[in-house]
Amino acid sequence: MENMRIGIWIRISLMFLVLSSSAQNSETDDGSMSISEWIIGNDTEEGSYLHEDSLVIRDLIKLFDNNIRPAHKEKPLRIGVKIIMEDLGPVSEVDMNFHVDLFLQQYWQDARLNGVEEPINLPSTIYPNIWLPDTYFRSAISATLKGVSADNTLFLIHPNGSVLLSNRMSVTAKCDMDLTYFPMDKQTCSLILESYGFSSKDIIYYWKRDPTDEDDSREPVDGWKGRKTAQFQLLSINLTDNERKGHVGYRSNLKLELILGRNVFYYIMQCYMPALLVVILSWVSFWIDPSSVPARASLGIMTVLTMVTLMTSTNSSLPKLGYVKALDVFFVICFFYVFTALIEFAWICYFARRPSPHQKFQNKPKGEEEKEYLKLEEFEPKDSHRITNDAANDAKERKPKVSHKNWLMGRSRGRFIDNATLIDYISRIGFPVTFIIFLTVYITSYTIATGVLYW
Repeated sequence: MENMRIGIWIRISLMFLVLSSSAQNSETDDGSMSISEWIIGNDTEEGSYLHEDSLVIRDLIKLFDNNIRPAHKEKPLRIGVKIIMEDLGPVSEVDMNFHVDLFLQQYWQDARLNGVEEPINLPSTIYPNIWLPDTYFRSAISATLKGVSADNTLFLIHPNGSVLLSNRMSVTAKCDMDLTYFPMDKQTCSLILESYGFSSKDIIYYWKRDPTDEDDSREPVDGWKGRKTAQFQLLSINLTDNERKGHVGYRSNLKLELILGRNVFYYIMQCYMPALLVVILSWVSFWIDPSSVPARASLGIMTVLTMVTLMTSTNSSLPKLGYVKALDVFFVICFFYVFTALIEFAWICYFARRPSPHQKFQNKPKGEEEKEYLKLEEFEPKDSHRITNDAANDAKERKPKVSHKNWLMGRSRGRFIDNATLIDYISRIGFPVTFIIFLTVYITSYTIATGVLYW
């Protein structure tokens, strides 16, 4: 029994010696190092490099104070900023905000991170041990770092101590829009970034050009050209850097202004064209016979209600403003023309049903007929012939004199219908001509005020 135990221990010892020798003196077929080499390092170039950088990073973190900014008590730390725009939109007039996806890159110098031989990308687990700027977007409503599968963050240390921090984020910022020229307007939406806790005595921001560009001529904001949304297209950008007086001292900030031009084609098809067709439809009543009261009345009422519905539905998707927009001016004028066309028909009906002086004269009794005739004769000149009894007896046969005004109003129902036709004839020409003049003035004035129409 004791011999068996000794034999088992001998076999175990031999197996351990074989495995140890294999681990220390051999490598795998694909050239990877053994476990012991990863732990203690070897004399190869690759093993030495990994070992030395690991020790450097460990020493840097051990001696690093993440509560103190670089160049503390010496001079303000200059942080260069570069933005790469990834996506734009949506832009909301109702909420007065806009959304943008971007890469925010910050560059600064930290002498405490000197010592690496080549640029090193640090993992996100080390970030809490290193000083990072507290940059934020002052105009942002919300901002989130993207992290699909992993945090989209790059922290790169160069041998000279320069640091690159790049974050991929989504920002929703407020945009105070002026809709006076809506929908032929241009909007300026801004992104303002600054330090939350450091004043301009500690941190100064500046727009940095692409460090990989030899001639240093690239703009610090890239990827914005050709960006567009369903209603807007990005026309240009403005970059400024200045100081703002905060609660505690002055703050250095950077401002990116996005100049957005609205695509007016949608509103031409959904607002301007329907309103224009409703106005033209209201003019059809001028070609309908004045005696066709149901047809003209229903057409006039229908166009008025359609115009009201169009105005209500369009403004329901816009913010409640205290001033007049360009679209409101167009709608009000169109409603005025539609409503005036209905009033024109009511005016015709009023004069068509009003009896003429000749009809009043014929419908009166014989005695009153003579008196009415005598009243008409009183307006004749004094040197006119006097009315004799014979002439009075013949009053029934004589025709009363009618003034020019009475002739214009008509002396019979047929003449009133002729006047209604005359009013319709004037309206057929007057309404389109004046409306074309309005359109010319409207388009010209707003185009000059806002610039080119963006289709």
